[in-house]
Amino acid sequence: MSNTMGNTTWLVRDGILRGHVQLDSKRQRSISLGFKLRNSQLSAQGGAISGDIEVSKLLVATRYTKSAEKPPESVAKLEFGQIECRVEWMSRPIFIGRFVKPCLIITDEWQSHAQPDGQVDEAVCMLKVNGSWDNLDMIITKNTTGDMIKIVDKLATFFNEQLQSSRMVWGDDLFVHLSHSRDNISVSSDETTTSTTTTVKPEHTPSASRSSLDGGNRLNSSHAHHWQRILDLVTDIQVKKKYLPLPMTRHGVTLVGGVIEFDAKRISLACMNGEINASSWALFHMREANTLFTCKSKYLFLDPECTEVGVHTEQKFIFKLGAPLNTDSAHFSECKASVCRVQHTRNFLMRHNTSVELCLDAMIGDVLKQLNLYAEPGQKISPARFTHNVLELFQFPALDSTLTTVQTSPVEVSRQFADFAMDVVESTFICEFHNAVCVQTDFNAQVGFLPELLKSYTLGNDDKASGSQKPPAEKDEDSKKEKQKRDLRQYVCRQWSVDPKIRFIDRFKWNPPVIDDVLRKLQIFDHRTTIPKVMQRGLLDHSDQLIAVMLECVVRQALRE
Repeated sequence: MSNTMGNTTWLVRDGILRGHVQLDSKRQRSISLGFKLRNSQLSAQGGAISGDIEVSKLLVATRYTKSAEKPPESVAKLEFGQIECRVEWMSRPIFIGRFVKPCLIITDEWQSHAQPDGQVDEAVCMLKVNGSWDNLDMIITKNTTGDMIKIVDKLATFFNEQLQSSRMVWGDDLFVHLSHSRDNISVSSDETTTSTTTTVKPEHTPSASRSSLDGGNRLNSSHAHHWQRILDLVTDIQVKKKYLPLPMTRHGVTLVGGVIEFDAKRISLACMNGEINASSWALFHMREANTLFTCKSKYLFLDPECTEVGVHTEQKFIFKLGAPLNTDSAHFSECKASVCRVQHTRNFLMRHNTSVELCLDAMIGDVLKQLNLYAEPGQKISPARFTHNVLELFQFPALDSTLTTVQTSPVEVSRQFADFAMDVVESTFICEFHNAVCVQTDFNAQVGFLPELLKSYTLGNDDKASGSQKPPAEKDEDSKKEKQKRDLRQYVCRQWSVDPKIRFIDRFKWNPPVIDDVLRKLQIFDHRTTIPKVMQRGLLDHSDQLIAVMLECVVRQALRE
């Protein structure tokens, strides 16, 4: 422990754990569990991994309610007062952050819609995730991602060694018993999945066809696999339970999916041009940001003869700047997001043991005070401690953007590449700006800072990944995994509507660049295909898989009741 995290201290104050269980003879049950914590501090000094994490006002609450003829109700809530974090790797600060009043609520939803004659035409099983926070401030370096991976590997190695030592002390009997218990749980879950899939297609199950294929032949997109598994489980519930009936109309459908929504009042990210003590950095700031991700999947016939079944998935990502309830034109004309280049002055000095609050105030708070973005208009604030050289590169007004993607994948994967039809992801992107986007006057000179900074972040991580020495066997295994992870989908943009008005920050009117020139200067070429593809791979696919994993746990629990 001393080599990994040095001298480690964990202090916890005023923790309360409460539980409530209500059962009756009619198989109705209500289980709730809550945990409150006033303060928690974790400090590590002198090791390879060091830093401080402080949590105030933690609340964890869960509730599960089940009645005989009603669908289950599951609710989970996680709430913090404030989180402050400072992470160091090899005595180098790599991350400093502060999270104010974050809150996360997860609920499930079971619904069925019927026609006037009483026949059910739609059954829905959804998972909803709602998150919000007041303020999120972060400072990162170009080595943050690579060093975080090293920290995770170091901690995993440390805990594995501790488990091995515990095995030697306590003996192997306890661990053998635990392994047998895990095997029994996995076998029972596999049996549940097998029985579920046989209800849909008894002769040839999709899960059997997938298991018969090796990793190199799994050419289909991954989203169809996990949604197919969940659709089969929900179908089993519809057959065995009464609270979610099967649609009986000609065009009846069963939908599964979820919603992820985050509402943020303020977000600030400082990307240092080097280490934490670098002389310049880029600051990204947003206010009144709202993101909404929705996904819906269903079974669909892929041919007119209704012989081939596929999974149809529709995803939608909505990003907004500006409060939706405020329709004042002056509100929309305000700057809701800003990108700045910051250079500190000569008298700026940040010591190694400076607190998290002082670091964030010096590198983010003082910059926002100079831009009059630190607080709402009319609020009194203290003057900035440091006067930095701040150059605004971009100013964004209130906006509404929507990215919609639709993809359909067959349930069964073809063995032959010649018979394989590449999945097509059809996308539409619409962005409406409520005012002009402002850019720096000397655009060619000033915008070069941002692409070079972002390139240094990506190149730094790539160099670390390629520079690591691995045995030939591990390199071959990594190459096989990379081939399996290749995205063979074809991306087609059906509609692209992004046409903001461009204005210079200092109000000059002549020769304003168009949005295509701005993206080209940022080294984003063929943006009508590149941006939807990056959003699909980096955000939509991961959000879709996260919802699928959580929803599968909820559905399996409901199936066991």
